Amino acid sequence: MATVRSVNRRGGFTLIEVMLVVALLVLLMALAWPAFDKRIYAAQLPESAENVRAALRMARASSSLNARRYRLRWEVETQQPMIEYEVDPVREPGRWDPCSEGWATDPLLLGNVNVVRVVRGRPEYLTPISHTLGEEDEFSLEEEAAAGQDVAGEIEDENSNGEPETTFSLEPDEEEDEDRPRITFDVDGSSDWYTLILARAEPGETLEPTTPQIWIVLDGRTGLPRIQEALTEDQMAELTRRPDLDKLQPPELAQGDLSMTSQLNEGGSGDTLSGGLFGGSETGGGLGDTSGFGSPGGTGGMTNTGGLARGGGGGGTGDTGAGSGTVDPPKSNEDSDASTNNTGTGRRGLNRGGRRGG
Repeated sequence: MATVRSVNRRGGFTLIEVMLVVALLVLLMALAWPAFDKRIYAAQLPESAENVRAALRMARASSSLNARRYRLRWEVETQQPMIEYEVDPVREPGRWDPCSEGWATDPLLLGNVNVVRVVRGRPEYLTPISHTLGEEDEFSLEEEAAAGQDVAGEIEDENSNGEPETTFSLEPDEEEDEDRPRITFDVDGSSDWYTLILARAEPGETLEPTTPQIWIVLDGRTGLPRIQEALTEDQMAELTRRPDLDKLQPPELAQGDLSMTSQLNEGGSGDTLSGGLFGGSETGGGLGDTSGFGSPGGTGGMTNTGGLARGGGGGGTGDTGAGSGTVDPPKSNEDSDASTNNTGTGRRGLNRGGRRGG
């Protein structure tokens, strides 16, 4: 009797199916690669700027930490900068060796990105309004001193007698690019003002306004670098516009004596324009807008506001109060009755006071 053996078979992919899947993946990668390539190409410029800024910060920190001067130097027709430090400024001044640390040996500029130009000096759009070019202030003196040291390629020091003591220059095998002067950090981390222009162009090439570029501004006050977008001609003109300082000055004072004098006399006159505080014996005290007091025996008369009589004078108020000024002051020393102008009792009070006085 024949027996039937059941064999468990597992399903699998054939060679044709695998090749078909691989072909589809290659096709998708070919379609998506241009988009990735554009992103990688566009990221080279800002990433290179970040690398250069990081190298500048590391050089500044190393100069302060090691008490040695550090510098970035470009040779002619080279892309990557050389980071060097001064070995012994006392025994061997002017001897610079390449820095062998990792941050200094790694390539900083990616692809075809170059430091096209290094502009030395404080940018005009960052110059304070109070700083006038051409004057011998602290800014111009610092820039002139720095230019006399580095641009000529030599540094001169003076001894106590004021005579040049040490003079050294670049080594014969050290070639420096004129469009990209070296950037030096002192032992305290300070440096001069520099503006590094990064773009996809050859060093020293004139850039078009439409050329993508990034600026790295090295602040001469702190030695810290920062990245900023390139400024257009309109933006530069707006930032460099200076107001007319003559119009901001206060006007000159008028010529002549501008002093004011005032005099307060006890017992001034009691006219309607400028009544004194205390009137005379026969004159009503205090006229105008100020309350006055009559002297003994006088009458307290007011034109606009009420006056109070002192002694025998009759108290009266003007238009707003209760009582009008007296036409014929009573001759009596006895107290006169207060009169009001609105109720009709003012005239009777005056008549009664007049009769008593008579």
